[in-house]
Amino acid sequence: MSTPQNISIKVEDAYSAIHKHVLKTSLHFNKRLSEMMGCKLFLKCENRQRTGSFKLRGAHNKLRNLDPSVSFVTSSTGNHGLGCLDAMRAYGKTGKVVVLK
Repeated sequence: MSTPQNISIKVEDAYSAIHKHVLKTSLHFNKRLSEMMGCKLFLKCENRQRTGSFKLRGAHNKLRNLDPSVSFVTSSTGNHGLGCLDAMRAYGKTGKVVVLK
């Protein structure tokens, strides 16, 4: 069962492993949404990543631990595939990204 403590450990582990492969994206305070929600609300600009989305982080985190003898195959129509290709290159993994028409 996941607890706040072990989730925190997993997040810290992922950050320490992938931070050199992803950009540190900015946070922007959004006054209008903050007022609507009754709290301070910030937007995280993951669209500034090389691949245009947060999916780069997940791909790096997953592929960094993939057994080198395993070939990776995924299907994507966009950002997930780009993230996987970036991670495969970074970690020397082999695989295919299938793009559907």
